[in-house]
Amino acid sequence: MMKYIRPSFCDKFKCIADKCTYNCCQGWNITIDNETVKKYKTFTGSLGDKVKKYLISDNCGNYSIKLDENKRCPFLTENGLCEIVLKKGSEYLSKTCTFFPHNSNKFTIYSNIVENSLSNACLSVVDFMFKESKIFFSENDLNDIIEYNINDPTSKHNLLASDIRKFFIILLQLRVFPLWIREYFVATLAKKIEPHYKNKDFDAIKEEIKTYDNLSYLTEYADKIINISPNHNLKFNFIITLYNSFGGIYDLNVIKYFDKIKNVLPLISPEKLVKIYEKFDNEIYNDIEYVFENSCVNDLFHNFFAQLKLDQITIYENCMSIFLLHALIKFTMSVYWYANNYNISKIEETEIISIFSRKILHNDNLIIKFCKIYKEVNLFNPSYLFVILR
Repeated sequence: MMKYIRPSFCDKFKCIADKCTYNCCQGWNITIDNETVKKYKTFTGSLGDKVKKYLISDNCGNYSIKLDENKRCPFLTENGLCEIVLKKGSEYLSKTCTFFPHNSNKFTIYSNIVENSLSNACLSVVDFMFKESKIFFSENDLNDIIEYNINDPTSKHNLLASDIRKFFIILLQLRVFPLWIREYFVATLAKKIEPHYKNKDFDAIKEEIKTYDNLSYLTEYADKIINISPNHNLKFNFIITLYNSFGGIYDLNVIKYFDKIKNVLPLISPEKLVKIYEKFDNEIYNDIEYVFENSCVNDLFHNFFAQLKLDQITIYENCMSIFLLHALIKFTMSVYWYANNYNISKIEETEIISIFSRKILHNDNLIIKFCKIYKEVNLFNPSYLFVILR
């Protein structure tokens, strides 16, 4: 009997289709599986002509849909629906379009486990980050495997990684500490675990986890760092450098946020930025810190194995990609909130989280680029890490 593990909100998920303000059919490449390509090549008439124009392949024979000049799928109609579905039916959708935002991992050699997750790159999923007071994971017997985009991390090594991820989530949800301290706990533990994981020293990993699985130890650890004065200038300089490091950030589809930020940021002194951050903390962030926690937990559950498949990404860098994403999202929200006369709506907060999740965690090359920046600025140093997360 298989065990089916997923976040508790998975069963409540429903695509809102044309009501979505940040449609998944825009702003990124849409890969097409070979089986669907064969179906598309049978189309005739205007639909067949459009397929010939926009269905492209690379040197390796991988197919995708070429976006139009507005970075939208050419089959996305003006009212936000799919032309292929409207004319041919949903059975003609590609696997990418059918499965998104779902992802699955199965562990079928060392344990009978299938897990399903949902990506924060989808607005409807991010909406659950607000609705759920805390993310819980349900486990049920599963007679028939529900296969979405199945990864198969079946080695004992990756089964151990699943246990590591589980403990990281426990730390992230330990609300007796501020979220930035919990993230710091996870990041420093990940850094200690990294060489043991690389060497497959499972006993050493268990000992490192055992140390952190002690509230008295964590409390003493937190007391040592919580009263250290934050270095906001260093933090903001790094975040702005990171913010500007990936091209086209100001050309995203939800341009209103980035136009405001681009225009106002050069006018804000470092001292003013600190005050904006403090005011944002008191008036906005403290009330939605649980949303950031839920987002981190969901990102960790959803992306952990997908990123580990990249040879250049370590467990530590995997976690840091998520925590730096958190820092970028908070930075964007706070500056936009200031530029918008100290106003930001829930849908704007939701869109900002979804935009960055889509642009960063679904971009392997960008994650690798971020990790290169980490190394260049010695972000592996825990003291510097503290500055960024604080």
